[in-house]
Amino acid sequence: MNVEVLNLQHVIGIDRRPLVRLGRYLMKRAHYLDKTLSWSTLAVSVADDARISAANSAMLGHDRPTDVIAVRYSTFPGDTEGPAGEIMINAERAVEQARRIGWSPDRELALYLAHGCDHLHGQDDSTRPHQTRMRRRELRWLRDADASGLITPIVRLRPRKRNQ
Repeated sequence: MNVEVLNLQHVIGIDRRPLVRLGRYLMKRAHYLDKTLSWSTLAVSVADDARISAANSAMLGHDRPTDVIAVRYSTFPGDTEGPAGEIMINAERAVEQARRIGWSPDRELALYLAHGCDHLHGQDDSTRPHQTRMRRRELRWLRDADASGLITPIVRLRPRKRNQ
């Protein structure tokens, strides 16, 4: 499976390599949810609040930022092997949420990626029991990824400018 990362924001520095490795790992873990899917491509788009708000409005009719959006395509143009998926993750929100709950932005961004993989494989979080089941699974995937050394620095925080 081909994993591509596109950085659509300029607020936070992103290292693409760990996202590629983590995306490939999480898609393999999620594969057991629907073994009929043989993915050709996973596109991971890293966005900020403004970019993901526009996508959320256009795709889902929600005029607000969110943490992750997952979209399944039958194929990308030119691909002949299986479906392709896109996961748009909000790096700006990941940094804010990580500060709020006291863990690393890398882990929060990894959680968003895991959540997107869950959605690409048909999982729905529209009810509390489904949300709980998904979150447990995603946290288990992240524990295993961490034990395998795959949760490495993704986010490069830029120093804040001082008022002059």
